[in-house]
Amino acid sequence: LVLQTELAYTYMGTHTKRESTLYHDLGKVKGNTTESYSLRYMKLPVSLQYYFRDNYFISAGGYASLLIGSSKFYPWDWDRGSETLENVENYDAGLLFGVGVDLTYLVKINFRYHLGLVDVFTSEDVSFKNSVYQVSFNWKIIKD
Repeated sequence: LVLQTELAYTYMGTHTKRESTLYHDLGKVKGNTTESYSLRYMKLPVSLQYYFRDNYFISAGGYASLLIGSSKFYPWDWDRGSETLENVENYDAGLLFGVGVDLTYLVKINFRYHLGLVDVFTSEDVSFKNSVYQVSFNWKIIKD
């Protein structure tokens, strides 16, 4: 049984598409508007790893994250630029589950799922929880 802690910069977000109506000199045009939300965190995951074979393990634990930046932008519409998101929680927390393998004495690879438990928007009309599939490579910096 191994306790693993990490500190990571993570970039999460989503894309939404909604119907919109554009008005101009020739009348109105219906179309779709794509909005992208970007949330950037410093994340502290902590997990327990159980080795069930020589180099293979399963892991479970939790994470806490501190928001360091957020923005909304419009792909394919560069004239609109981006704007800072309002009504975003300053933190996130959740559970993580995964499997992995030690490739060498110093390097391991993890496949994990992070399940967010916090609604990251404080607005009542928007509900969104972070959930991420992650592949990571880890290097040991402390010798056993």
